[in-house]
Amino acid sequence: MTEAIGISIRIDPGIKAAMDVHEEVNWSAVIRQAIQEKIEELEFAPIDREKTAKALALTSKFRAMKRVTKKTAVEIIREWREKRR
Repeated sequence: MTEAIGISIRIDPGIKAAMDVHEEVNWSAVIRQAIQEKIEELEFAPIDREKTAKALALTSKFRAMKRVTKKTAVEIIREWREKRR
């Protein structure tokens, strides 16, 4: 097992007072569990097919648009830098 890393959090004094009433609870374990559950929720969240389809449609639309310029990003940046001098 790897060595654990400590973190600090700030909480409202009212929450801390409520925690102090329940000394029997391992609050560090509660927080670790909540963090782990949130990570799992984020990593294994179901794919929203509707949002994915909209994003794909927008991407296709942008790809189909004609380019305003044939210059590369580097050329445009250099041009703007020269204008500032």
